[in-house]
Amino acid sequence: MDPRRVDMIGRGLLLVCLAAFVLLLFHRGVRPLLHARRDLGSFREAGRIMMDARGTLDQLSLEVEQLTQEIEANEARLPRSANLDLFLERLESSARETHVHVELLAPRAAGDRGLFREQQVDVRVTGSFPQIYAMLDRLERSDHLSRIEQLSIAGTEGEPRCAADMRLALYFAPGERE
Repeated sequence: MDPRRVDMIGRGLLLVCLAAFVLLLFHRGVRPLLHARRDLGSFREAGRIMMDARGTLDQLSLEVEQLTQEIEANEARLPRSANLDLFLERLESSARETHVHVELLAPRAAGDRGLFREQQVDVRVTGSFPQIYAMLDRLERSDHLSRIEQLSIAGTEGEPRCAADMRLALYFAPGERE
């Protein structure tokens, strides 16, 4: 065989071996480094997401703590029992002071609402509109935590007196049974 031809074949084989080596090096060395770099970016993104989540969790924890404090403060405002007699005395006192006539007082059974208990009272009063308004204003400013759930006022034309039917709700702390 001709030495030039052997040299060419040797160089060709060397070139093929070098190409195979470079391909193997890329496949075994560089390619994993590229994947590692991509994964590192994913890890950085995951770390950023975790830090954002931690901040969000801290914020949520703070909000839960604030809500807990608000609930405790509101529970402290609720009387331990309905003390319906005292409430009805104040209702009648407000009616007398504003010259309103109480025609109906009908307490309903107290109901448990979870965070509080509620005692409803159906009331019917008669008087002029300003007198009824003044009585309701006094009730609103009283010490008892209450609200008017239903209210209807009816009167006849030409008469100064009207009638008001209402359902009052008196609130108190849970756990006490009347």
